[in-house]
Order: sequence, then structure tokens, then C-alpha cells
Amino acid sequence: MPLRRLIPTVKRTDLGHLRLTQDDLAEMVRLVRQLPDAEILIESDNYVLDDVREDLPKIGPRVSNFTVRARRPQGSGMSDVLTAQLATKGCEIVATDPDLTTEGLIEALRTLTQPRRRLPAWLRLLYRPIRGTSAEQVVLLCVVIAVSYTIFTVPALGAQRPPIPWPSSLIAGIIALPVLAALALGRALSKTVIFTATAAETPTFWQQHRADIAINVIVGFAFLGLGLLIGHG
Repeated sequence: MPLRRLIPTVKRTDLGHLRLTQDDLAEMVRLVRQLPDAEILIESDNYVLDDVREDLPKIGPRVSNFTVRARRPQGSGMSDVLTAQLATKGCEIVATDPDLTTEGLIEALRTLTQPRRRLPAWLRLLYRPIRGTSAEQVVLLCVVIAVSYTIFTVPALGAQRPPIPWPSSLIAGIIALPVLAALALGRALSKTVIFTATAAETPTFWQQHRADIAINVIVGFAFLGLGLLIGHG
């Protein structure tokens, strides 16, 4: 009789923060259904779903969480084999004692969701909570303190002088603005968004406005070139 572990091995695969549509969710369910001898449960926002494409749009335009769970009989009950948990705060796959079939499914799900990441894997570390805070919050605090000190420290404080005198301090503050904007953008993207409609019905911001952005960039460079010519004329 083969040895059995008293404590099962649990493998967690972090998928990051994703932008998902009905098509992605339906494909994930299709892949999980391929596990042999497994019962599949689909849940979203406290609803149990039978069919993603029919039931999901009935909840609303977006959902805050989506879970697909595969279970197998064990003893007198059912035991989870694999669970794909998708939520605003993050997405992960949890597998219990994964075999080669389950490992292949995990890789297929990871490959499916990788193009849907809103943040690169290396940048997600900046927004991952560590003991109640995150690296992003530490960086933001340091930038705010540095900008405040360089701009508002005045010679009136005894013999102390600002480390960056005026107007260089103003320039330092302006340079810090893109850092603050990047942190704010990263914070906005560090959340999973789950649409209940199809990909065709939920185009991204770039898909909707790329033509307008391209035209504005071209016009901006044209006026910049014209201004340089007139200035040297």
C-alpha cells in the first residue's frame, strides 16, 4: 500500500492582477472541466453558476470575484483538487497534492491569463503588502517627504539652508511629479477587473482611443517642429 501524507501538499500559483472578460472565464472553466472524475463548481458574487455565458451577465456588468473549483470524492466527502480564485485584490490557483494532469492544467491556466495581466510581474512586488504596508507606500512617503523638504524648508530655520535652493527646488518638485503619477497609475492598475460581457463588447482604453492618441501625437510633433523652425528663422 503506497504511503499517504497526513498533511496534503498545497501549491499556490499567483496570477497577479488581471483584466478578464466573459471569454476568458468561459475558457478557464472549459480547461478545468477537463480534469478527469472531477465535480466542477462555479461561483461569482455569492451566486452559483451553471453556465458562464448564460448566467454571468445576469449578475451585472462587472463582478468582484469569480471562483471555479474542481472536487473529487475522498472518504465520505468531497475534497478540493484545484481552485482558481479571481478577485479584485488578486488572482491565484490553489492545488492540493497536484499530479501531472493538475500541473498541466495549472500551466494552461497561467498561459491563458498571462496576456491579461494589468501589471508586469516584476512591478507587482511594489504593490504587494508586507506586514500591513507595501513598498509602494514606502516609496510614496519618501517622495512626499523629500519634495516637501526641498520646497518648503526656508533659511529662517536658524543657519539651516534648504538642500536644493530656489528655483532648483521647484524643478526638483516638477521632476517628482511623474514619479507620483506613475505610483498613482500603478495603484489603479493593481486591481483585478472582471467583466461579464465578451471581449468584443468590452474594448480596452487603448483599443477605443488609439486612433485619437496617434493623431494628437502627430499633431503635437508637427507644431513642435513648426515652432522650432520659426524660433530659428
